[in-house]
Amino acid sequence: MVRAGMAKFTQRVAAKMEQPVGTRLLERISWDDLRVFVVVARTLNFRKAGTALSTSGSTIMRRMERLEETLGFRLFDRLPDGVGLT
Repeated sequence: MVRAGMAKFTQRVAAKMEQPVGTRLLERISWDDLRVFVVVARTLNFRKAGTALSTSGSTIMRRMERLEETLGFRLFDRLPDGVGLT
């Protein structure tokens, strides 16, 4: 009985959309900036992330500001001893 119900479910036609939600946003996001975000999130410090990625802390900060602007919200709280995830 369960299998018959499952077959009906898998045979349903998926809703068709002209453009999936978020496609425009994904086109604007830099995958390199997302990689930098992961390193900053792990280290919770722009300078340490810069060291891990062999670049400067100011470059890391600029890239995170660009990503935040693209997304439209803050990713990090700037703290005296580093950053914290929002």
